[in-house]
Amino acid sequence: KYYKRNIIPAKGLFLVAGMDVQKDRFEIEIVAFGRKRECYSVDYRVIHGGPESESAWKKVASLLEEEFEHENSAPMKIIGLGIDSGYATNEVYTFARGYQYPRVIPVKGVESMKQPLGTPNLVDISMSGKTIKRGVKILPVGVSVIKAQYYTYLRHEQWTKGSDIPV
Repeated sequence: KYYKRNIIPAKGLFLVAGMDVQKDRFEIEIVAFGRKRECYSVDYRVIHGGPESESAWKKVASLLEEEFEHENSAPMKIIGLGIDSGYATNEVYTFARGYQYPRVIPVKGVESMKQPLGTPNLVDISMSGKTIKRGVKILPVGVSVIKAQYYTYLRHEQWTKGSDIPV
């Protein structure tokens, strides 16, 4: 079944977003999740300006306040935004400190992890070694585990049967 962009499908129960930070832009995917691991890509946004642009961060903040129409119920806001903190780490941490955990959480990919998600760690020391009064929690993500699971799903018979896509 096809569904409209920017509208949460009927089975969508909550809305989250993931953000990648690049030198000149932010790329954000907004996803609704339902029961039994159902997920629906609701929108994909590119915000130009990058981590040094105050106006770009303001647009991210506005996105968190935006209401998305739901097919069968009241509009929803994004309940959580995960931001890849591998690039422009200090800028990501600074933005996240402005929100109560877990509304905005920096994520850090860890190749050696044996599970998809780790325990959030509090970072309360700046790069210069100064103590920060309001630290920020960082969520470690087991990227190897997630990639392996993703590729397993892609090889599943349900997805490959009768498909023209070589797997």
